[in-house]
Amino acid sequence: LWEAIASLLLGVTTGQRSPASPTTARAALPRVTRRQSAPASESPQPLPTMTAVAASNNSEELILELFDVLERCPASARDAATDAALEAISKRGTPEEPEEPVPEAIKSEPSFMQPKSAYDRYRDAQRDRLARQHPELEPMQLNEKMRLTWAELGEAARAPYVQQAHAERDAWQEAQGVQPEPWDSDRPRKPPSVFDLWSRATKPRETIGAQKSEAQVRKQISELYKALTPEQRQPYQAEYDRTMPKFLEDEKAWAAKWNLVKTCKGFVPSTHPAAINKAKRLSGDVSTSGDTPPLPTSYPKALDMWSRDLKETYRTKFPSLNPPDLLKKMKADWAAMTDEDPVKSDYKRRSAKLKEEYASRYSEWQEKQCEDGPRKKRRAAVNADLSGDSRVTEEGSGLANAAHFSDAQKAVLESQRALWEREPTHEDALDLSSRAHEALARRFASEISEEPPTDLLKHYYSMIANWLKRRS
Repeated sequence: LWEAIASLLLGVTTGQRSPASPTTARAALPRVTRRQSAPASESPQPLPTMTAVAASNNSEELILELFDVLERCPASARDAATDAALEAISKRGTPEEPEEPVPEAIKSEPSFMQPKSAYDRYRDAQRDRLARQHPELEPMQLNEKMRLTWAELGEAARAPYVQQAHAERDAWQEAQGVQPEPWDSDRPRKPPSVFDLWSRATKPRETIGAQKSEAQVRKQISELYKALTPEQRQPYQAEYDRTMPKFLEDEKAWAAKWNLVKTCKGFVPSTHPAAINKAKRLSGDVSTSGDTPPLPTSYPKALDMWSRDLKETYRTKFPSLNPPDLLKKMKADWAAMTDEDPVKSDYKRRSAKLKEEYASRYSEWQEKQCEDGPRKKRRAAVNADLSGDSRVTEEGSGLANAAHFSDAQKAVLESQRALWEREPTHEDALDLSSRAHEALARRFASEISEEPPTDLLKHYYSMIANWLKRRS
């Protein structure tokens, strides 16, 4: 009886989200077995009523209250008590999905890694709930549904996730000593491109739906965009042509306000080395010292020379092939040619002559660069003792010496991974994004530098993650 009542209460027996009506529920209940008939002289007892708390919550409190109601009723009054309880339940209506709280900061998240964004926190908080509601969805389909749900949320619903993300980002920047540049506060925002305008207006992701991988989704979106006719693309192009000139004017005024120069590293102050080098290049003052001549350019291979000369011919002959397929076609045709072919032998002869000239130039460059002759680049030893290497602690971050795990480090990884297989809850058990994951990254990095930089910590953290993925 109790199992049937609980099933009806949660809407499982009838397959509904809301509880069944009293008539339907009463018919589905098993017949109450009266272990002992009530004596004739027994006066009827008043039916207990459900509390407001229990009637207002379709949850464990309501089930417990229903237990209490039926236990305190005599056998002769249980039928009426059951109807009264189900009537109170049906008046409650469809139960609302409880609002899941914003998750707290993940304790195992490395302090040297950038905190998660607001959407990442929303996705982690809602994934389990949406998976229970839609068990038929594949992982990629579930991610797409969460993305669409996030896009439909208002500012009030997003606020808890955004506030927590901003608070942790500010705390992380302060801990890392990262201070935002003052000119970033009023930097003009670049307008969306033609592709972005089209994507926002047509929402191709909703048309395509979820695929097996994100790469397939992006490929189909790219194909839809390339298939647009000039007439279909014209309104988005017109909007871009209207907003882009104004952005360029605003950006120029903003750079002049803060005395910034645009370089390969982005906008930097005019006193930055990149800005100084750019000014020298523009003024023509690019003289180099005779002691360090520039490295001579390499020579072209025979296949490169042949493909460069016949590229336009192949494009005209095979207009349907894209550049990668066209290159494959040319390589296949070159490989099919015999070495005695006059065309192929001529290109090989020309390439060999250029190779000899390059070798002569390279030898002269080496002699000018080093008085003692050419020097081989020193390679990092895998198992070498690096504690006394001054380059690690003074001149560099030590990344060159962290290309591979040492034998001792591999033994530690195997030991702690085996501990996870035996006792996953142990603090030293190694798994992806566990506490031991960050601890090992710090331990390995400290073997190279007493105060390892962030780049070295991230490097070891990624290496351990890749090792775990390969091992699993």
